[in-house]
Amino acid sequence: MRSMITAALFTLPGLALAQAPAVAPNLGAMQPQKQAVQAAPGAEAPHITAADGAVVMRDLELGFSVFGMANGSFMYEPSEADKAPYLYPGFGGASGGAGLNFIASYRGIIGLELGFMFSAERATGSVADLDFTVGQTAFHLPILLRLAVPLEKGVRPFIFGGPDIVFPGDAEVTNVDERLKAVQVGVAGQPPQPFDPQAKADTYMTWAVGVGFEFLMPVDGQDFRIPLTLRANLNPNAEDKAKDKVADGSTVARPIYKTEWDIQAMATLGFGWYFY
Repeated sequence: MRSMITAALFTLPGLALAQAPAVAPNLGAMQPQKQAVQAAPGAEAPHITAADGAVVMRDLELGFSVFGMANGSFMYEPSEADKAPYLYPGFGGASGGAGLNFIASYRGIIGLELGFMFSAERATGSVADLDFTVGQTAFHLPILLRLAVPLEKGVRPFIFGGPDIVFPGDAEVTNVDERLKAVQVGVAGQPPQPFDPQAKADTYMTWAVGVGFEFLMPVDGQDFRIPLTLRANLNPNAEDKAKDKVADGSTVARPIYKTEWDIQAMATLGFGWYFY
């Protein structure tokens, strides 16, 4: 995965430059930052058209998009040797959210994206085949570098990557199987106690990497796009052992599971407007 991303980062800029058309000619009073310019039959000056969902190349592009999101949140299950002394099943689940992006790019090739995302994040684990769910809502602040192929018609592909700072809400345990509440857990020399799982999350950072496509819309006089992205959020501080994946104050009967996810997968679909 890392080798593929590295190869793409080196290959895409060269491809983008090769695909970049010459700077649009001077069109007089017409603003060049809108859509493709074609000569109207019998007209003395060119006009803006929406043919083929095309956009004019310009030095600076500014825009924003709103989007909906589906996400999956996961915590790896430790190996049997790394589980002791806690009951740590591993977790996985799907939820959703929404967000807003601001984008600035140079000639449609290299750009910076600042995002604001709010999502529900839940994942389910199982102890003795009895399920319970951990999670929270969270606010994400991704700051991403984008590299795109500046195609003027149809679909503009891009890759992106950068830090995503995550501000979790209060973590909680929900949907506990009633039979799990009767399970007794103990260690040698101590009386068993009811199993009482808890959850906790602190602010943390992940690395976001992904691919996207902007579908250029054929709307006269406006630069509207439909952005689709697929991304992974990778936690560089993911732990392998159960004792490191629970918070301070945990006991065998009352583990406090950290819900600073090891990995998240996200798919977004939205609507964008480039106003400059």
